Parts: sequence; C-alpha cells; structure tokens
Amino acid sequence: MKDAISRKDFEIAVDLREEELRLREELEMLETTHAEEPPERVVVSRTDVEDVVASWTGIPVSAIGEDEADRLQRMEEILRQRVVGQDDAIKALARAIRRSRLGVTSPDRPIGSFIFL
Repeated sequence: MKDAISRKDFEIAVDLREEELRLREELEMLETTHAEEPPERVVVSRTDVEDVVASWTGIPVSAIGEDEADRLQRMEEILRQRVVGQDDAIKALARAIRRSRLGVTSPDRPIGSFIFL
C-alpha cells in the first residue's frame, strides 16, 4: 500500500486498504471463533512416530520390522549357537550387519570383509 501511495497510484492504494480491512475483520472473526471452541485433541499413533523417525533418519520403517529388530538384537546369541570359539569374529560380524541393516553405513562401501575358515 505504501508503494502504491509513493507511486501516487491512489486507486490501487484504496483497493489494498479495503483488502487489508477485510482480512483484519476475517482474522478477528477467526480468532474469536477459535477462542470459544475447545482445542481439538490430536492423537499421535505409533505409525505416526515411526513415519517421522523414518523421514528424519532416512531409514524406511519397513527396514526394521519387529521380527528383524529382535533378530538383530539376538544376532550374537544366534551366531554363537553355530560358531564356537570365535567371540571377537562374532561381535565384529554382528556389529557390521546391524550397521548395514540400520542404514548407518555408506551405500558405496561394502558391509565388511570377512574370511570364514
């Protein structure tokens, strides 16, 4: 509006002033309406939280299902049932697989280099 006045375009300035007044009245009406209504209670579900975490981290929710999360937690225990006397190797392997499945590693690099005897 000030630009229109400085350009001496008074018709546009009047139109802008009328629009401003109309918008102020509408804003006042909306504020009054919302002040009278109780705030709407929003329920956040587990899915909502998973979606937000997935968007922040870039790790898809499907990549870590409950079954897979349990398996990743128990991976060292499961490997120890099959591999005997290789605790350091089991820890290194489990750590590398967890990092890979969680998407924390670089996609351009291999998960790891392992030699099995």
